[in-house]
Amino acid sequence: MALPFSDFARSIDWLRVVRMLAQYIAPGLAAVALISALTWAGPSNTPFNVVVFAVFSLFTVVMMGICGWTVFLWDIDRLFFRLENKIDAHLNEAPTRRR
Repeated sequence: MALPFSDFARSIDWLRVVRMLAQYIAPGLAAVALISALTWAGPSNTPFNVVVFAVFSLFTVVMMGICGWTVFLWDIDRLFFRLENKIDAHLNEAPTRRR
């Protein structure tokens, strides 16, 4: 039985996927593309070049998205930290009523 996409997306360890993409897959593809570009003797408009261009364009967009999402999360975390400090400061300044 296949998982629905939302359950499948939640079941993946995304930190491990991003780490593997950044440490192994992207540099490995860059090395393969560089070696093949330096040793390629054929015409420049082959399907191989189109596939390499498409893969690296996709990786560029994905990495930009990951970086943008990380910055967004840092900003949200920073804003909530400031809000918590302001709430704590406001609660500590409030006069206490004694009965």
